[in-house]
Amino acid sequence: CHQSCKSCIKINNNCISCNTDKFLNARNQCLPCHKSCKKCNGPFDNNCTHCDEYRYLNNDNQCAFCDTNGHIIIRDDETRYGECEICEDNEHLVILIEDKRIGYCLCLITFSFINSLIDCTEHQFLTITDDLIRKECHPSCKTCNTTLATNCLSCIGTKYLSQNSDCRPCENGHIIRNADPQLQSCQGNNL
Repeated sequence: CHQSCKSCIKINNNCISCNTDKFLNARNQCLPCHKSCKKCNGPFDNNCTHCDEYRYLNNDNQCAFCDTNGHIIIRDDETRYGECEICEDNEHLVILIEDKRIGYCLCLITFSFINSLIDCTEHQFLTITDDLIRKECHPSCKTCNTTLATNCLSCIGTKYLSQNSDCRPCENGHIIRNADPQLQSCQGNNL
């Protein structure tokens, strides 16, 4: 087999499958993916199927970097399908891993606007005592209802929400994220 082939037909040396950073064309040749793609199904930047750890796979099948005033939200850890979230005017960007743009938007507390304080809940929770007080979630939680690690409602970065309501790394696999954070799961690695 040619070195770009993962497997081939020995008689004519035609590739059947390709190595990770290549794709199989109509003439059974393995050609390189666009430099922005980790895996692909064609030569162009919009033929990506998987991205590296510094980019996310957008809806146009491109591996994109996140804007400097945003952070990456990954929906599928295997492909790195996700989006770049830009913080709102009443939020401050907190980056946990700079080169990978993993972080969250933190609410700026404004006591003169109680409604914006109540609506702004990511990575903080509201306690009602004599006054409205915002407290930080456990560092692994994206959203929560107490400071305990076991009271996460959603997770930051590369962690998933377990059945115990704590955020855990997905070892030897990838996270499947759904719109409902309770439906997250850790799938075995098929790479």
